[in-house]
Amino acid sequence: MPRHRGKWPLALLAGLGGAMVFAGQMGSRVVPRVMRRAEDTMGELFTKYYRLQEVNRNLEADTKIATVSELLEILDDLERGASQDGGTGGASTLQTLASKFAARLESMGFERIKASGAFDPRRHEAAAQRPEASVSSGDICEELRSGWMLGDRVVRPAVVTVAA
Repeated sequence: MPRHRGKWPLALLAGLGGAMVFAGQMGSRVVPRVMRRAEDTMGELFTKYYRLQEVNRNLEADTKIATVSELLEILDDLERGASQDGGTGGASTLQTLASKFAARLESMGFERIKASGAFDPRRHEAAAQRPEASVSSGDICEELRSGWMLGDRVVRPAVVTVAA
């Protein structure tokens, strides 16, 4: 391109002006489209991120539940042993172990299902039904095995006897 010593030919300036106007017009159409696409992409990324976070939380809860489900049998054995004292004095030791075990479960977010009052099929499993004068029909009269929950999920339903 030849040097013009600070003065541009008029035709060249007119061409540049037209190109700038064209770029401005295209920009007014393209920029909003690009911005919308960027917003959509960011929205999709955040949605995927939150889904992954939810999957991770569920996976963590599922792992806890699977592990604790296996260990609850040991707690049942400790509680059974503590309730059947053969005169050896070992029942208090077993009761202490069972209490520590249950306290550890509670510190991890698990909670024992209340086995009294009205029977709830989502939280209780009826093993038997018997007439009971002191309890209303349909209410729980005895807990045979404790039940546990993690948050709103039942890990193991409480096995109970229901009044007829």
